Amino acid sequence: MRQKPWNKYEAVILLEAYIQVLKGRLDRKKSIAEVSKKLRQLAIYNSEEIDDVFRNEAEISVQMYSMESAFLGKTIRKPATQMFSEVVKFRKSDKPKYALLLAETRRMLLTYCKDQYQMWLIDSGMTEHAARNYCNWLNKIDEYVMDIGFDDRSVYECEDVSQLVKLYDLLSSNAEYYKSHRDYFTSFRKYIFYRSDGNVELGKRSPVYSTSENALPIKRVEVSTEERERLYKILIDHFNEGLVLNAIRLDKFRMLYEMQFEDKLSDSDDYLGEQLKEVGVFIDGRIYPRHGENEKILLTEIRKEIREVLENGACCVYISMVLQRWQQALAEQLNIYNETALRDLIISEDLPGVYATKDVFKMTQNKVCPDNDVVEFMKNSHSPVSYEVLKKKLWFIPIDYIKRVLVMTPSMVQVDGETYLYAPNFPASASELQTLVYYMNAKISEKGFLVSKDIAEIIVNNCPTIAINTEGYKDWAYRNVLRFVLQDYFEFGSSVISEKGKQLEMREVYRSFCRDHDHLSLNELKVFSDEVGVNIYWNDVLDEMVRISDEELIRRDRIHFDIEATDRVIDEICQGEYVPLKEIGFYLHFPPVDYPWNDYLLESYLKCSRKFELYHMSYSENGVYGVIVRKNSVFSDYRAVVVDMLARNNDWDDLESALALIVEKGYQARKRWTGFNKVVQEALLLREHILSERK
Repeated sequence: MRQKPWNKYEAVILLEAYIQVLKGRLDRKKSIAEVSKKLRQLAIYNSEEIDDVFRNEAEISVQMYSMESAFLGKTIRKPATQMFSEVVKFRKSDKPKYALLLAETRRMLLTYCKDQYQMWLIDSGMTEHAARNYCNWLNKIDEYVMDIGFDDRSVYECEDVSQLVKLYDLLSSNAEYYKSHRDYFTSFRKYIFYRSDGNVELGKRSPVYSTSENALPIKRVEVSTEERERLYKILIDHFNEGLVLNAIRLDKFRMLYEMQFEDKLSDSDDYLGEQLKEVGVFIDGRIYPRHGENEKILLTEIRKEIREVLENGACCVYISMVLQRWQQALAEQLNIYNETALRDLIISEDLPGVYATKDVFKMTQNKVCPDNDVVEFMKNSHSPVSYEVLKKKLWFIPIDYIKRVLVMTPSMVQVDGETYLYAPNFPASASELQTLVYYMNAKISEKGFLVSKDIAEIIVNNCPTIAINTEGYKDWAYRNVLRFVLQDYFEFGSSVISEKGKQLEMREVYRSFCRDHDHLSLNELKVFSDEVGVNIYWNDVLDEMVRISDEELIRRDRIHFDIEATDRVIDEICQGEYVPLKEIGFYLHFPPVDYPWNDYLLESYLKCSRKFELYHMSYSENGVYGVIVRKNSVFSDYRAVVVDMLARNNDWDDLESALALIVEKGYQARKRWTGFNKVVQEALLLREHILSERK
């Protein structure tokens, strides 16, 4: 997936993070991680498709230098992009409008975070109705926090869990507020547990920390066989639907116990609660009676599996994966629906040498580092491995964690859909690789570069053994593997392979191809595209060429625009901030140029205009689409222009008609836009704002 250009919202997030780093309020490395997380959240909120490398920490690390260059006004490792320079300028020149943009960005992020919390609550076993209540209660906490001015950030924005704990302590110390809003604090405790990945669990008034490293075994209360049977009988006879561990219910339990056995139980609620946890199953504040022999068989099976995995060398077993593997049986036989209850139950019986943290089961001496388990498995696999196989063989590690390891480890390369190979296991001997290097160098000497298709042809024609052992490999699979295996011999760009020390990118290949031609036909460009195996890079082509018709292109130095006069004509036509390119149409008043004016020529001209630029989805092979926008406009991207146009136009009333209107006006070619509902919502809000201002 090609990385999409940065938009103004992403740039604002990066700028604010850099300023925090500049002021010494945030560590640069931590800031980069937070920005990466937020940008991925923002993309998901906008219904965009992302992959594992989209806005990852490596990219953010580089782009932060570009933002630093924009902010300081001088190049720091990476030059400032136009977008970053404009956002920095906007922040300094118009603080009120920038504050609105920042608020809009934060609103989108907070909406996403709220949705994620609600989904987590539901996944934890809570009903949808209850989850909504919990979110509403936390929203009330958030509103109160902003009102008292404790922090200028929402609780949903706060990245540091210790700050959330500090806030909880501050609020709960207000006895009157705490007493009046117990439900709010219930949700806040749940949210802190969620945000800390289960590492911080608060009591009703004071925090109790539990860290994933060096965790101690869970303490047990000894219960005699006779006492166990008595407690179990009261549970099964009177509390089959669960016993809530509060003072009133425990007093009732004591009364029933005394009536049944003419004996008394401990006066300590805490001690009695621990005894009952040993006898029954503790889930979400309730003790349920166990269910006999089937339960013992199930627990024996689970403990056996955990021990076998750990004894076979795995560093840990994720509790979440145990719950997932035996989900139905645990629910039906033991009323187990969450990780906390499962952890307590598994470790409550004798499982020597195995300890439980908030997240995993592990042996005493093991360090929790599942990366090694994934890497070792891949090293021992001499053929490509799919996600399905990994999920089956490494069932004790979450598949999302496995995917992250595969993406972050250079030696793990994708060779098919959801399929990876440990690159050093590529089936080729040293001599076969040398033969491959020889023919690759020969091809580079001939044409200046290689693409994936070239490698496949070289292997088929000159390396028959490799071809047989890799039957079924896609062209790009060879490129991915050899990027690692032959990294000392060649430069591997995203699509182009070149001589060592002379790295090329596909955009440079297209630019070079265009510079070598005074004139190109569309068909010649398509033939070249087929040869390199990559779609036409229209943006780079039009940096070098001017499209004078649907079939012809001329190199830019072969055509002479009167820029001042042409901009003056467009200025007269464009009465506002922008005008659809399609509406220009009539070119009688445009100054003479080497070729007849038409939509294609105007599209190319906007690359060199001093006052105007083209906002669009993308360049199209068949037709011209987009909006001519003033360079000093308040609109920073295509989306913003579309929102404004829809807000000021009444010729639509739903998603379908809005998209049809955009196509009709020539903004884009197709009625496709992922996440278009968000665009329409913004347009409706802007329309209301415009109407209210007119009143």
